[in-house]
Amino acid sequence: MFFQYEKNKIKIAQNQSESEESESYQESNKNKQQEQEKSTLNKNKVKNYQKKESHQNFFKEILDYEQFVICVDPSSQRIFTQALNQNVIILEKQVPKFINKQAKQAIKEFQGIINLDKANWLINKEARTFRQRKLPSYLLQKNKSDYPIYLAQNNLSLAFADHNYLQLNIDVQAYQNQFEVYYQYERKVVQNTDANPDNFSRENDNQLKEENLDQSQIKVIELEAGLVAANDKDDIQKFPGIGFFPRVLQVECSIYYGNNLLSSQSRTLSKNLPFQSQAKIQEWITFDNIKVSQLPLESRICFNVIVKSEKNQQQIICSTSLQIFDQLEKINQGNFALNLWPFYRIQPRLICMNQYWGISKEEKNNFFNQNKQAFEERKYETIEEFLKQNFAQLHIQFDNFIAPVYHSIQNKNLQNNIDKKFGKISKQENRQEKWQKTPKIDQLAKLQSLLNADPLIRRNFTEQDKTILMVCRNHYKSLASALQIFLYAVDWSDPSQVEEAHKMLYQWSPIQIEDALPILNAQFPDKKVRLFALQQVSELCDEEFTLFMLELIQILLFEPWHYSPLGELMLERALKNPIIVGHEYFWQMYSQLHIKASYERFMLYIEQFVMLSGSYRKQILNEVIMNQQLKKIGAQIIQQKDRDFNKMKEKTIKGLTTLYKNLLQQQKCFNFPLDYRQQCANFQKEGCRVIDSKKLPLWVATNNYYNEKQIIEMIFKCGDDIRQDQLTIQLIKIMDKIWLENGQDFRMKPYKVIATSDHVGMIEVVIESMTIMAIHKKFGGFLGALDDETIYKFLKEYNQDYTQFHMALENFLKSCAGYCVATYILGIGDRHSGNIMMTKTGHLFHIDFGHFLGNFKKKFNIKRERSPFVFTVEMAFVLGGTQSKLFKKFEQHCTDAYNLVRKHGNFLIDLFLLMQQAGIPELQKPEDIEYLKKQLSLELNNQQATKKFKDAIFESLATTSRRIDNLIHQFKRNK
Repeated sequence: MFFQYEKNKIKIAQNQSESEESESYQESNKNKQQEQEKSTLNKNKVKNYQKKESHQNFFKEILDYEQFVICVDPSSQRIFTQALNQNVIILEKQVPKFINKQAKQAIKEFQGIINLDKANWLINKEARTFRQRKLPSYLLQKNKSDYPIYLAQNNLSLAFADHNYLQLNIDVQAYQNQFEVYYQYERKVVQNTDANPDNFSRENDNQLKEENLDQSQIKVIELEAGLVAANDKDDIQKFPGIGFFPRVLQVECSIYYGNNLLSSQSRTLSKNLPFQSQAKIQEWITFDNIKVSQLPLESRICFNVIVKSEKNQQQIICSTSLQIFDQLEKINQGNFALNLWPFYRIQPRLICMNQYWGISKEEKNNFFNQNKQAFEERKYETIEEFLKQNFAQLHIQFDNFIAPVYHSIQNKNLQNNIDKKFGKISKQENRQEKWQKTPKIDQLAKLQSLLNADPLIRRNFTEQDKTILMVCRNHYKSLASALQIFLYAVDWSDPSQVEEAHKMLYQWSPIQIEDALPILNAQFPDKKVRLFALQQVSELCDEEFTLFMLELIQILLFEPWHYSPLGELMLERALKNPIIVGHEYFWQMYSQLHIKASYERFMLYIEQFVMLSGSYRKQILNEVIMNQQLKKIGAQIIQQKDRDFNKMKEKTIKGLTTLYKNLLQQQKCFNFPLDYRQQCANFQKEGCRVIDSKKLPLWVATNNYYNEKQIIEMIFKCGDDIRQDQLTIQLIKIMDKIWLENGQDFRMKPYKVIATSDHVGMIEVVIESMTIMAIHKKFGGFLGALDDETIYKFLKEYNQDYTQFHMALENFLKSCAGYCVATYILGIGDRHSGNIMMTKTGHLFHIDFGHFLGNFKKKFNIKRERSPFVFTVEMAFVLGGTQSKLFKKFEQHCTDAYNLVRKHGNFLIDLFLLMQQAGIPELQKPEDIEYLKKQLSLELNNQQATKKFKDAIFESLATTSRRIDNLIHQFKRNK
């Protein structure tokens, strides 16, 4: 590895060498001649191409200093041995997880050079935040004498296997770079490490190959997989997703920038080969019109392995990906063996999904010392053993350069000058000239329509649209909400446009959180753009930060490396306030550990949080154990063959009693993951039961630790994916926040819900509330669903005082208006009297959001949801009928709430787009969000939208099928 030189240090080294080497006049002349050569070399630093010193010259000069660390490639045995003989420590720039014996010996020798009196031992921030991160501690060998070593900037860092991170600051000599890689012109692949770089010069072009190696290419060498033999037809067809016998194998290579292909030429296929477990491909794959010098820093190369049948049926059987540039912004060179994800296709949005490491439930359980024996049977004593598992691998080779090549967007317009010199004009130049011109009248006329485009349309801007937006960029930079539109218009493969985008960020009008979060989506991987948006996120208070935790956790998967500024920010905020932020942070990650693609990243951050959370660690551990024990009880209930609810209740109480004795009795109080503020003293046996529902959820009741007369209740669901409920409740909270900020209080009652594992979660029980079905039955009898006065009688029963009753009416009017608007916009389905509730104080609220975005249930191919939302005759009766003042007030509240949400409609669409990869069944692709866009009607003005929603109110009132559905549902429950 070559170092950068500083002028003053070079002069010191020269003076020292002159004083020491005075043996003869001839040697002195040689030294002077060398000094003149070096002086000439330093004067030429500003040139685009400069000469490079050989490895040997670097060693001779650097050895004149007292404190130093040299970074070279350890694969070069000659350089490694030479340095060891001169007491020089050798480390790799990207340090391997475990160093070898020679490096350990070098460290011992190097310790004599360190001045320990001046050394400062402090917390290693780089190691803590995974700048150079090892695998989790349970995958490391337990012998603490074998320390993984990391080089973080100018610090030699020792990261102990038991997570006691320490950092030793050592002065590392910095040298100015004596050369610039000239791949902008043409380059020659040099196989011999002893080759003299002085032989290569810009003037001596005849030494270079005529071939332009700035073209992106990669060699696919071999597919090495532990597959069955090609003649084992029955075994092959047992694999998931393969319904045919494969005959042909092919590798698809793609270059992605974010979640989009870099260009139309960035996807290509290898040649067809006979299907076999070790396919020797040996083919250079070239990406036409994609230059290495113009590759974005965040670009990555993805591979899908495809098999085909005789009838040309196709199936992707494995995949993998790799960042083209490493964390030090150095382009990858040479050979790589990439582990393949079996039966996974590349998910462009999951940028974190790199190589497959076979992470399984055994590792996950071991984190909390569960199923320890099963893990120990794996016998991974060292990390080398873990890495030697028999993974299917794809062997590839990148171009080799004569020196390390770093990414830079500076001076890349040199390529244009070179092209012109040889009479070449590229399409890129034409585009460049267009976006730098002065806007025309017709372009300004079309600009407004482009600025009004919603997030679903922005993703499909044409090249002409993008050119207009780039040309007119200074005309709309005062619109904070238009920053996302501008970033969609940037051609991120054009360095000059990237540089302009970075400048425009700081000329733009200040953005808010609803402008910042969408910029953190996978479409915008540029690190400067993401850092700019992250500054706004960092200013959120703890409550707002927690409110958007769902999206932030998903955004973390769009980062290319485990360490990222976003991950650092989230970890820092979680540790600063573990009770509020940390609690949500932990459970949002822990509940998604079953997803293999994100397991490694989430597990690393969970491990860091738990390790650094101090005394709060014990509370988290108790919550995890409680969740697992409740999960066991729920599984036993579901496995019970007969639906005898008395027996189920006995089994539930028995399990809860055992849980309390074994874990909770030793503590004064405990709490559920659902709410960190609620301290419970004991389980109330009389209130615990099994709910008569398909998945048989548990109704758990406990005594309040501070007030034993008060009961704390929650529902534990095992078998239902409640992440959709989580997202819906969050969106209702965001709508309520919008209304409150505009002076409208709709008395909303969004309850708490949290997912704790795969298809496991907890739901808050709102005290002193009843379902509309129960109200119908109690105040209207057998046909209560058809009685207009049931809800009115309910409010009268529990609010007999005049003032209380009018307060209850006000609560009902406003909360009903709020939920009518929210359920209409979100397209909430499966609405009946069993999942609409009301408190005794008149607050109406909806529960059970298993269907949204217009995914309505059907019976005999007929939609059960035939009204825009739930607003029935008995609800209108409470307001005094359609001609009353209260009803007119209700209409006004509804239309005001609707128009306020429409103002932030693009933000709601962006939130759904951020959650695409969350695995929510009814939110998988952008097309699923079209229903939301339709309901928002962003193309209408406020007057038109007001009329539309008023029509929806009367349409809902006129839909008699809603009351019939309520009656049928009541009959079913009364059987």
